[in-house]
Amino acid sequence: KMLILALRNSNWNGKIVLGGPGVLPERKALKEMVDLYVIGHGEYKLLDFCAKECSKVIPYTSQAEHYPNYAPFPLSRYGSSNAVRITGSRGCIKRCNFCDIYKQWPDFVVRDGRDIANEMILQNQTLSTQPNKFYFTDSLINGRPKVLRDMSKHLIKYATNFKWEGQFIATSPKWFTEDDYKTISKAGCKRVSFGIESGSHRVRITMNKKQRDSDLDFCINQLHNNNIEQVWLIIVGFPTETWDDFLQTLDLFYRHRDKN
Repeated sequence: KMLILALRNSNWNGKIVLGGPGVLPERKALKEMVDLYVIGHGEYKLLDFCAKECSKVIPYTSQAEHYPNYAPFPLSRYGSSNAVRITGSRGCIKRCNFCDIYKQWPDFVVRDGRDIANEMILQNQTLSTQPNKFYFTDSLINGRPKVLRDMSKHLIKYATNFKWEGQFIATSPKWFTEDDYKTISKAGCKRVSFGIESGSHRVRITMNKKQRDSDLDFCINQLHNNNIEQVWLIIVGFPTETWDDFLQTLDLFYRHRDKN
């Protein structure tokens, strides 16, 4: 707000656009201070805004132009010269009541799996650092199993030696099968972080997480069997959690103590 006020009180007469985390429907006062207030996905809204406010909008003319261009950046100063971040989706298929992801992006939008793989291949082939490690910024990479499956098969087809990781969700074997775990491992998935939240099914229900114990066990076992490192995200002290619920979380760690 201070920045916006400073701009408005100066001689600067440009347009102010806000979007991304923190831009929520209930912040009406902030909305009234800017020219465009984007809730959720902004690409088309921004293009429409530019078409109205600017004299010219340059359209994309090739596939490569819709991928991020990291060439001007000294990647070694960002942690690793052979690693870049990549985004395959926005939003989440869940509506957990402790999370605001679905408020920032009400719809779960995902790219084509082969398109994601092509971006990884292009970055590796065109950047001087030849990145072979990729970190997905997605809230979850397996929100649409077919997309992750297609991406992995495409990477395997081109015999890439990439390593990649992202956030995951524990699901039933019908949603994400044993073969799917084998495929992503073969394609280079080396590590996933996923929200177990609690070892208590009752607590997960009150969180609106709704994962069954059998789903958690299946996911943990499959990741372990396919040499994929797993990072558990746990919430201790959720308002509905009892001592017995907490002990169930400890029991989950005990059952799988050799896998995470």
